Amino acid sequence: MAEGFRIDASWLDAIERYVTGLQQDVMDAADAAVDVFRDELVDYAKSKPNWVNLSDSIQTWAEDGRMVVGLQGDDYVSQAEYLEFGDLHNPPDSLFRTAQHVTMLAQERLVSELASRRPIRIPGMA
Repeated sequence: MAEGFRIDASWLDAIERYVTGLQQDVMDAADAAVDVFRDELVDYAKSKPNWVNLSDSIQTWAEDGRMVVGLQGDDYVSQAEYLEFGDLHNPPDSLFRTAQHVTMLAQERLVSELASRRPIRIPGMA
C-alpha cells in the first residue's frame, strides 16, 4: 500500500498568495496598457487636423469584460463615424483603423509591466 503525503497548510497559503499576486500584477499591467493606449490614441488624434476637436472626448471603457475605445454621445459618435468612413463627397480620415502603432505601444507597455514584476518567493520552493 502506498503511503499518503501531507501538504503543509502554510505552503498552500503561500501558493494562494502567489496566485493572488499574479492576478493583481496582470490587472495592474493591463490597466497601464489601457492608459497608454488611450493617451497615445488621443495624441494621434490631436496630430490629425480633422480629429483635434474630438480628441479629448476619446474614452476607453469595459463592456462585457472587453475593452472598448471610442466616443460616447450621439454628436461625437456621428462626427467620428463621418471622419472615420467619409461619405459620397468626402474621403475618410481614419483614426481608429490607422492606429496600429498605438496598439503596438500598448502591447509593449503590457509586456514591459509584466516582465518588471518580481516573482513572489514561495517558502520551500526553489
